[in-house]
Amino acid sequence: MLDEVCFHGENFCGCEYCRRQFTRETGLVMPVEENSPVINNMNSKLWKSWCVWRTRAIGDWWVSLRKIIQKDHPDFCIMGYMSTYGFQTNNGTISYAYDLFGMARSNDFLGTEIMERNVMDNCRTVFTDRKSYNLLRLAYGSPMFGLVYPLESEHFAYFGWAMNNMNCQANWSFLDTLKSHNAVAYIRWRENMDKMMAQPVSEIALVFSKKSRDWPKWQSYQLDVLGISQILTDSHIQHDVICEENLNPNDLKKYRLVVLPSMCCISDAEIAILKEYVRTGGHLLITGHTATLDDIGETRKVWGLADITGVNVPTNFDSFQKGGMLLETGKNVLIEFNQQILKISSTEKKTTETHINVVDKQGKVLAPALSAANSAKAKSYIVRRD
Repeated sequence: MLDEVCFHGENFCGCEYCRRQFTRETGLVMPVEENSPVINNMNSKLWKSWCVWRTRAIGDWWVSLRKIIQKDHPDFCIMGYMSTYGFQTNNGTISYAYDLFGMARSNDFLGTEIMERNVMDNCRTVFTDRKSYNLLRLAYGSPMFGLVYPLESEHFAYFGWAMNNMNCQANWSFLDTLKSHNAVAYIRWRENMDKMMAQPVSEIALVFSKKSRDWPKWQSYQLDVLGISQILTDSHIQHDVICEENLNPNDLKKYRLVVLPSMCCISDAEIAILKEYVRTGGHLLITGHTATLDDIGETRKVWGLADITGVNVPTNFDSFQKGGMLLETGKNVLIEFNQQILKISSTEKKTTETHINVVDKQGKVLAPALSAANSAKAKSYIVRRD
């Protein structure tokens, strides 16, 4: 077993071969000067394009390696795992050109270390993490496992296994910790679900966007998607976490509702797919600054979802409304709201309903906070905050 195998550093690799391939495939040219202002500049479109290309190129290398080895060893397989940072942060893309998404293209078995040693006290976070990793199983067909560090506690070991098991994931643990506990009987329970055949039955999908994770602006991306997942779990509402690879008609038709939680970076092709999903009866819940950026974090000139939501959203974030109080339409309950909210305006091309407004202390409406657009078959909801 080889541990910590990766290509290190933001500047790796800048060899002539990679530069030629990058230019051949993209038409762009990376500067050769190490002190160029482009290098490591997260605001540079050229640097971001290089990082995206480099990540794909490293993934292509692993796929090629696998194919070459399997010619002589058909039973050869690759197992890889990372910590939480290889999934939830852009460190893999920026620093190593390799993350769990890249690994999923070539690996047979994928997993993560559960870095929270006390999985019981951190159960909300750990369970949400385990659920989000399942998107790799849904998108790539890769079996998932979780590495539990039980701190010599049989209760932590058993609890960690249970959360992995509930998410149809295998368990990498320390069985010596469990031998003094009856948890072994549960782990080897014959009537447990068949992890190879079990399928989710959720009707709600949350999109975890790799692009939005890598190229966010104005706010961190991960908080919305993981926070909404925690809320749904606490409310006992079944849901899946999916990724961009699942944004296709065949996968989306499984879900009655698709949530885009502050999915700031989105491609034109993905916007077209989501519009068709709504037109054929699907429901969207859009939060935060979804679709204000393109697929490498460049600001869009026009918000891409206006025609299915009935509203326009400023993509340059120069139109904020200071927080006040939230007031649900038809009710007198006020909730204090101290955050800023993006001002949105109606397109006048679709019937929209406002369910919650931001109001001042005198009850004057300042801006809509939750709007809905109706169509013949479906509905799109838009929740606005910074």
